[in-house]
Amino acid sequence: MQTWVLPALLGLGLASATGLRTFLPLLMLALAARF
Repeated sequence: MQTWVLPALLGLGLASATGLRTFLPLLMLALAARF
C-alpha cells in the first residue's frame, strides 16, 4: 500500500463532508502537484 492512498481517502472523506464543489478544485491541485 502506497503512502498517498491514505491521504487520498481522507481527502475524499473531507470532500463528501464539506461539499464536492468547494473541495474538488483543491483535490485536483493536489493531484496535479503529485503528478
